[in-house]
Amino acid sequence: MFKRLFILCLPFLAFAADEPKVPNVHVKFRALAFVAPIPDAAYQTGPKEKDRVPLLITSDFFTLEQDYRGPAEISFIYLNKDGTTKPLANTVLVDGSQVILLFIPDNKGGIRITSLQDSPTLFPWGTLRFINLTGGRAKIRYGENEYPVPINGEKIIRPPSSHKTYANGEILTEREDGYSVGYRIRTFQEDELRA
Repeated sequence: MFKRLFILCLPFLAFAADEPKVPNVHVKFRALAFVAPIPDAAYQTGPKEKDRVPLLITSDFFTLEQDYRGPAEISFIYLNKDGTTKPLANTVLVDGSQVILLFIPDNKGGIRITSLQDSPTLFPWGTLRFINLTGGRAKIRYGENEYPVPINGEKIIRPPSSHKTYANGEILTEREDGYSVGYRIRTFQEDELRA
């Protein structure tokens, strides 16, 4: 009797062993909505309802740093008042990273997530990060120095000024007849900050 029961259980054990394991990651992130706040958002650390973590994503300030442990593909959802959910957006995270997640409207009426590395080794203290979401080419100019910022990309710049002094710069955007000044900027250099 025991042998027959053992033989019947073997196929179930083999099936369970063949299920692919979802890799888990440990990531620290902060989030920001690029156009409008997303007040009823949450992210999933697993497949169950208890694995939902509510998150108010504003368009003014970054969220508090989140310590995420879960599948590499993180799912963000809307939490409806009646307890139901609706998908918001997904992105894939790299284990051990520290990122900023920007929630940006896409051209289909949905949301896409752009992930920016936020590690102090990649984004050092005393520097400025410029992100080009214009859909065209852009440059940052400080004095004689010009720094191209790729489309949907970023450029990290250390302004040409000493600690606790000002620097004047310009953001140039490409037009049909070349680059023109889109904005003039005045930055205050603080070596212990990143902006």
